[in-house]
Amino acid sequence: MTEEKEIVHPSYHSSLVFFHDCIGVVGAFFGAAFGYFIFYWLYTQGFYAIALPGVFTGLFARFFLRRKSRSVQSLCGIFAVFVGLYTEWKFFPFVKDDSLFYFAIHLHLLKPVTWIFILIGAILAYSFSNKPDESPYNAPPSNPSHFHVEPPKAKDVIE
Repeated sequence: MTEEKEIVHPSYHSSLVFFHDCIGVVGAFFGAAFGYFIFYWLYTQGFYAIALPGVFTGLFARFFLRRKSRSVQSLCGIFAVFVGLYTEWKFFPFVKDDSLFYFAIHLHLLKPVTWIFILIGAILAYSFSNKPDESPYNAPPSNPSHFHVEPPKAKDVIE
């Protein structure tokens, strides 16, 4: 039984790949917005979950992606750092000056736990945005009767 493969022009493939990557990036933006609002909700409840915008960035990118893409993974990780810093600035600006410029040039004054959680969010965004292979394990055969093994006969058994 021979399979017939459809011949596709190489330029069509590259534009399709770019389109799928763009859809993944759009998913990352939606995930960042969703994570921002979840952070806001948890903040009003008294929790500090600064990693969530990054985590949802990766999860939504994975949901929107149609294929594996290391470039989208890298963008998700980098974007998660920026979204985490933006979220930190919006909710916890410096008392002396609450401008974004002042916040950006004084990042070294952030608490270590803030950096740790932002980086955890970025690492999870990178790893969660990885689209798994179509078959990560050996799928069972479609017709198991071909693989039926007969039990050994009495004379074949060694005692």
